Parts: sequence; structure tokens; C-alpha cells
Amino acid sequence: MENLEKIEKLEGYKANLLEWERNHDPKVRTYINQNTPWIREEVKKAGCFHTMTVAPPPIIGGMVVQIDPFDSIFNPPYLRSVVPYVIDFIDQTIGILRNPTPETFINSNETISGLSEIALKLIHPKIREVSLQKFKDGHFADAVETAFKAVNIRVKEHYKKVKGEEKDGASLMRSAFSPGNPVIVLDDLSTESGKNIQQGYMEIFAGSMTGIRNPKAHEIVSIDSTRAIHFLFLASLEMNRLDDVRIP
Repeated sequence: MENLEKIEKLEGYKANLLEWERNHDPKVRTYINQNTPWIREEVKKAGCFHTMTVAPPPIIGGMVVQIDPFDSIFNPPYLRSVVPYVIDFIDQTIGILRNPTPETFINSNETISGLSEIALKLIHPKIREVSLQKFKDGHFADAVETAFKAVNIRVKEHYKKVKGEEKDGASLMRSAFSPGNPVIVLDDLSTESGKNIQQGYMEIFAGSMTGIRNPKAHEIVSIDSTRAIHFLFLASLEMNRLDDVRIP
């Protein structure tokens, strides 16, 4: 099938999604069901597909779930429509079909293989252990959340062993790395440079909990593979700094 034909089919699917949102016509539902497998495959070929992490509204409570948006069109999690996210996938795929590059349709396994040879050597072993399979499966937000949970657990266990109390997240990081009274010392605090390094890493660790881990644990989060890799490198940096000062 030529790209123009694919674009026409993608546009038709998008129009039916919007129609479904308006009136829930059974004929539209049938069209969507019949065409979803092909649409999802084209989105994956273009590298525009990713799963989503969905958390319930705090007032309701419940489990955080990992979903394929295509599977949730008719049964949205916690009544939150996924149609806008699917439409984003389709628009991105159409853009790639209109402006293809040689790298656009590399097989996903080849992409992972290339990543394994180059980038994964730089990712901390613990981050690879907890996040790599989720990344390979396309669960990018979940892979990132798991990576920063691993960082949090490592710092938490050491902090509790030293202080005899338990903290979590950004509060834990600010206490553990506090330049004034740190549990984890990253540099020579008798020098101005050392104090600045300690302060800077305290903010990096705390910021990654507030700005990266927490949103992925409590809200609908959708990220692509490139952003996920960026975050996994940050988690790896944090793990490596803990290695540097021999934190178990």
C-alpha cells in the first residue's frame, strides 16, 4: 500500500474516532474494531506507539494501570477518554508518512539491538535489570517510573539504616543529601566546590522524584522512547553516583 493510501485510511480512522466521541454509533464502533489492528501496526511501524500509565483520581483511589490506548477506546480507564492520545499517534504517523526519513521504519528489534550495543552499556546495571524489558515492550513511562523507584529504594534503605527513620521521595533526597548534615556525602564538604556539588546533586535527586517519578505514578503519562532513554540515563547517573560513594 502506498503512503497516500495509508494516510487516507488513517484519516478515515481518525474521523470515525471523533464521530464515536460524539454519538457512540454502533456502526462506527464496528468500523473502529475492524480497522484497529491495521492502524495500530502502522503506528508501531512509524515509531509513534507507546503505552500509557493511568492512575485513578485521588478522591477515588485504586490501582495504577498500564494500558494500550487502542484497547481502551470503548472502555476508558477511570472514565478518562484515550481517544485524544490515539489521535495524537495517528497525526504523528501521518506526519512521518508525509515526510519519511530512512530511519523511520527501522524494525523495533533492530532499534533495541542498536541501543543495546551503544547506549545500554552506559546505563547502570540495576536500571537495566528493572527497566529494560518494560522499555522493550513499549511501556516507556512504566520503565522510567520503575527506574526512579529503584533509586528511591536504594537511598531509602541506606537512610533508614543510618537514621532509623523512613522517608520517601523528594523529602528523603533532601534529608539524605543535605549539605548541612548529609547522610550520603558526595564530595569534600570542607570546600566551596564540594558544597556546591552536594547541593546540586541533592536538587537533582529530589527533582527527579518530584518532576519525573511522581507524575508517572499518579497521572496519565505518555512519553516516547527518546524521552524515556533520556530519563533512564538520568536514573543511571544517580545510581552511579551512589556507587561512587559505596552506598549498598
